[in-house]
Amino acid sequence: YIPTNVKTRLEFFKGYGIKELISTVIVLVALLPISFIVYKLKDNFLLPVVIEFIGVAGTIIATTKDDNNLCVVSQIKYMIDFSKIQKQYSKKIYTLGPLIHNNDVVKFLEENNIYSVEFENVDMLKEGDVIVIRSHGVGSEVIESLKARNLIVVNATCPYVTNIQKKVNKYSSLGYKIVILGDKKHPEVTGINGWCNNEAIVTNNGEFNEELPNKVCAVSQTTEKEENWKNTINNLTPHVKELLSFNTICSATEVRQKSIDELSKVSDAVIVVGGKNSSNTTKLYEIAKSNCTNTIHIENVNELPKEFIENESFEKIGITAGASTPDWIINEVISIMEGF
Repeated sequence: YIPTNVKTRLEFFKGYGIKELISTVIVLVALLPISFIVYKLKDNFLLPVVIEFIGVAGTIIATTKDDNNLCVVSQIKYMIDFSKIQKQYSKKIYTLGPLIHNNDVVKFLEENNIYSVEFENVDMLKEGDVIVIRSHGVGSEVIESLKARNLIVVNATCPYVTNIQKKVNKYSSLGYKIVILGDKKHPEVTGINGWCNNEAIVTNNGEFNEELPNKVCAVSQTTEKEENWKNTINNLTPHVKELLSFNTICSATEVRQKSIDELSKVSDAVIVVGGKNSSNTTKLYEIAKSNCTNTIHIENVNELPKEFIENESFEKIGITAGASTPDWIINEVISIMEGF
């Protein structure tokens, strides 16, 4: 018995002689250089890379374990190839502030000779030291200050954040007042504001007390809630003559928030895994908590309460993780919950 698809392929090759075979091989060999070039450049088309010397890899994991009603939804992370940086410079690496809001990852990085330093302490660094700007990004004046100290600056700002910075810089120079939806104290928002001379109006919920100018350009922190963005635009529209609005909430953030909103509505309990200082993780917790009262926010498996693990009334448990939560931490939580 020969499957139909195999028969079709055999029919295709009927009548193929030596000449035809040689011609086919020549064409394939001729295409190899083009294939190689496309392979090398594919990331430039599929994922904008705005990092000097290094690359950014984005991965989305969304799996559901139907056999025991345990779900893990929409984990996304950006990973910096520090090994490549270390090989290039062969020295200790510094990051401007904690690379991500996760204490376990920070400890892991320190064990691998990668240390965090705050901007006010950069004077402790020597000329030629390598400093990495984290995914949150910084204002233009910070970058210039670091370069003025003759430090090697590796800009690992998230491509989505870089996009916001460029918009803010462009439209503020064209006379638009910048409005940023987000947490005023969050480093991403502080960095964005630094691209419009720190003159932006920042709102954390879309409400405004001050008088609004005629020309406004509105953007959002990448990890904001969609409902806050809608509220921002609804409140700006009646009072602004010329409004440019760019919904810059990261698409992965939106997917993750929608996923946990749906999951928490049908779960008996929800576990949100991620750093306590992480903006996107906190918002996942808030969304889940609004739908499921039995929601907890933990940084790692050590914070899982015993009464939560052994609660037999929980038939369906949802697990979600923040953007910077490592796989091994999530897997540890899953392993514990699967065992009960």
